[in-house]
Amino acid sequence: MSGEAIQCYPALSADERYAVSGYQTIYRTTDTGHQVPLTHGRYEVGRIVVIDIRNSNFREITIDDAVPAKLHGTASKWTDVPIFLDNQRFTIALPSGAKRIFDVTS
Repeated sequence: MSGEAIQCYPALSADERYAVSGYQTIYRTTDTGHQVPLTHGRYEVGRIVVIDIRNSNFREITIDDAVPAKLHGTASKWTDVPIFLDNQRFTIALPSGAKRIFDVTS
């Protein structure tokens, strides 16, 4: 992963135990060491940071997505912020437009 990233706004669970925020990697390093934009194929599009406020710890969830050719050049954008469905599950739309549900405990 490169140091180049776009952050998404954080979300807080209704019970205020968990906060989730993401950052999206928008470049990758080639075999020759060059930074190139991620524009197509299956790749890591970012990570979600899950913060357990009660226990003062955090973990990261790696997000990968398959980006169709028609989205080349526009696939480097989060399309929305994380939204909690209940106290442990949240959803986020990926650059391809697909929505995925994640659990803060797994």
